[in-house]
Amino acid sequence: MPSRPQTSQALFALLLTSLLMPARAHADMLVLSHEFTADEAHAAGGRLGRQGDVEWLAVRGGRDRPRRLLSLEVPTCPHAVVELRGNVRGRDISPAAQLVLWLDYGEGHRYRVATDGAGATAALEGSFESRPFRIPYAGREGDTLRRIELELELPGRGVVAISPLRLVALDQRGLPARMRPWFAGTDVDPLFGPVGLGLLGCALFVGLLAIVGRLRDLALSILRLVSLAGLLLMGAGGFGMSQSQPAAVTLPLLGAGGIALVFALLLYGPTARRFRTAEIKRLPHPPRAH
Repeated sequence: MPSRPQTSQALFALLLTSLLMPARAHADMLVLSHEFTADEAHAAGGRLGRQGDVEWLAVRGGRDRPRRLLSLEVPTCPHAVVELRGNVRGRDISPAAQLVLWLDYGEGHRYRVATDGAGATAALEGSFESRPFRIPYAGREGDTLRRIELELELPGRGVVAISPLRLVALDQRGLPARMRPWFAGTDVDPLFGPVGLGLLGCALFVGLLAIVGRLRDLALSILRLVSLAGLLLMGAGGFGMSQSQPAAVTLPLLGAGGIALVFALLLYGPTARRFRTAEIKRLPHPPRAH
C-alpha cells in the first residue's frame, strides 16, 4: 500500500499534468496536413521521391521566377497565429533560396512570409541534410484565413527537397519572442488612408505658409520632423527584416518611411527658397537717387 507522501506526489503530478496538457493542446493545434501530389510536382517542375516512409518533393534550380509548390484552401481556424512546418533538404544551393508562404484572408488581404531569418526560419543555402523549417505568421483576431500558397524562390543552382507539410494554429505566446510579429499585418491597412491624408494636409499647410511668407521656422520644422519620422520608420523596417519579421510588418514600415522621407526632401528645398524670396521682398528698398 503506497505511503501518504507517495500518494500526495502522485496527486500533485496528476494535477500538474491536467493543467499543462490543455495549455499545450491550445498552443499547438493541427489545422491541416498535406502530402505533395504528382500534379503539384509536375507544375513545380520537380519530382517526387520516397525516403523511408515519406514522399519528398525535389525541385532543381535554374528558373528566375518562383515555383508554386501548392495552393490549398484552409479549414476554419479560430486562431490568429499560424505556422507552416515541414522538413527540407538541400544540395549545392547557390545563391540562397527561400520558401515563401502567401496567406490569403480574402478581400484583397494577402500577405507574404519567407524563410529569411535564422534557425528554423533561415534561408536555404549550400548542402544540408534534413532539417525542420517553420514559417510563422500572426494575423488579427477575428480574421479568417482562407487559402495558403507555398512558393520556392530558387534562382541559382542546386536542389531543394521538401517533406509533407503541416499547418499548425498557435497561441501567440507559444512563439519564440524573436518570431512574434510586432503587429498583425491586417492592423495597418486602415492606417494608409489617414497617413496619406495627413501628408496631403501637411503639404497644403506648409505650402500655404510658404505662399504668405510667414512662420518660416514652423514650416521647415514640420518638414524636418516628417523626414526624421521617415528615417525612423525605415530604420524600424530594416531592423525588422534583420529580426525575421514578416513582410506584412516590414513592408508597411519601409514604405511609409520612404514616402515620408521623399515627401519631406522634395518639399524642403522649394519651401526654403520661397521663404528666402519672401524675406528679400520684405527688405526695405533704398531710396532712389534723383
